[in-house]
Amino acid sequence: QKNATFIEIGSSDGSEMERALIYAKGDINAYLLEPSPENLKIAKHRIQKSKYVESVSFSNLAISAKNGPITFFYKPGNSNLSGVREPSGESMKRSVESVTLSKFLRSKNIDPDSHLVIKMDIEGEEAKVLKSSIETLKKYKSVSILMEVHPGEYEGDEMHLALQSLFDTGFSTS
Repeated sequence: QKNATFIEIGSSDGSEMERALIYAKGDINAYLLEPSPENLKIAKHRIQKSKYVESVSFSNLAISAKNGPITFFYKPGNSNLSGVREPSGESMKRSVESVTLSKFLRSKNIDPDSHLVIKMDIEGEEAKVLKSSIETLKKYKSVSILMEVHPGEYEGDEMHLALQSLFDTGFSTS
């Protein structure tokens, strides 16, 4: 819908952002957040071809449950599998800047009355980000969350607990 905010957290190629821009005909506030400079460059290149590129703000940072520098593992052979958990196989260890979703939303003054759409693919950290963001997300009138889940990466029932907290505040699934 018009004036919605679309936040893509973790993007190896910008494809989801490109589809959102086309669907909304560029009439969205768009933020693409990616901790890997290599992946960010690929996403920017793809989106710069779009007539809606002016709607997008690109940031080389991670969203996590913590503010400040965190360890990030970049996988040159499978950059879409890069993340804050050390993956199997070859990876490059880096320090990247991270903010919580709550801090990011506050820093951008995103209107709580607008539709907030969050797409996140962060290789197993989804539960921690959701848990750390619940109080902030409750303040928004309309929130949609699309995420790729990584059940083998969660610690115990952390995803169940994060989702239950969201459901307890009125969220539902589709």
